[in-house]
Amino acid sequence: VQLLEQLLPLAEQSAILLVLSMRAERDAASWGLRELAAREYPHLLQQLDLGPLGDAEGELLTALVGAGTLPAELEHRLLSTAEGNPFFLEELVRSLVDAGVLVRDGEAWRFDHDAPLDVPPTVEKVILARLDRLSPQSHEVLTAAATLGRRFALPLLEGVLDEPPGEALHELQRLELVQQSRRWPQAEYRFRHALIQETAYRTLVA
Repeated sequence: VQLLEQLLPLAEQSAILLVLSMRAERDAASWGLRELAAREYPHLLQQLDLGPLGDAEGELLTALVGAGTLPAELEHRLLSTAEGNPFFLEELVRSLVDAGVLVRDGEAWRFDHDAPLDVPPTVEKVILARLDRLSPQSHEVLTAAATLGRRFALPLLEGVLDEPPGEALHELQRLELVQQSRRWPQAEYRFRHALIQETAYRTLVA
């Protein structure tokens, strides 16, 4: 954020474009940058507010699980719960996969009518539900990583754990909770979304 604050004046001197994505929340770290740009460079600032998906959320759900995979009542429940938030909808679908409600059948998904079904009402609760299903080792690795921040280097993670995180880290990547962002000169990982890191961290400080 501090670096970007120093770069803002360049927009008046050169033909450059800075494209920034940030939360529309005043307590977000990037909000001060947005305020600075609006105050000092209002003639150069263009803000695009990304609202809910609207009608496109049904298309996203179809793209995630396939047409006709879920019962119509469950589709409606998922869409009404997510309220157009694409990350929330994706996490709800991943939660169904973790719980065995959605089962991979070749290249498609199959709905298991006998699996217990739960649709958490908030994105934080759906993430917590996913974390609760982790193996003890994977849960330990994830919470340890959460204390290191949104991004974390493998040597640093290994330094705060009693055992190598290899298998657990593989599971966390398979479940799309974390992803590798760099291999060289040392392996580095990042939480797929800031809310995953924040939710995991809050389980330690609650």
